[in-house]
Amino acid sequence: MIINQTVKKIQDRFDINAIYARNIFNLIECQNLSFDEIEKIIKNKPKPFIKWVGGKRQLLVQFRKLNLYPPERFNL
Repeated sequence: MIINQTVKKIQDRFDINAIYARNIFNLIECQNLSFDEIEKIIKNKPKPFIKWVGGKRQLLVQFRKLNLYPPERFNL
């Protein structure tokens, strides 16, 4: 439960998606990084130069395992 709360705080603070926030949380845990260091990592994250075309349905199984699907407020 504490992990999910921390991931949510990271997600809200840096305005990133839950999957990326969980990856950042793992970095914090493994390398004892501060929020300033995390912010530098997020700002320097490479951006995709080609949009991902096509279906992403095959990722639903992974999203469900991480409790990321359905997203919050999905039915609103």
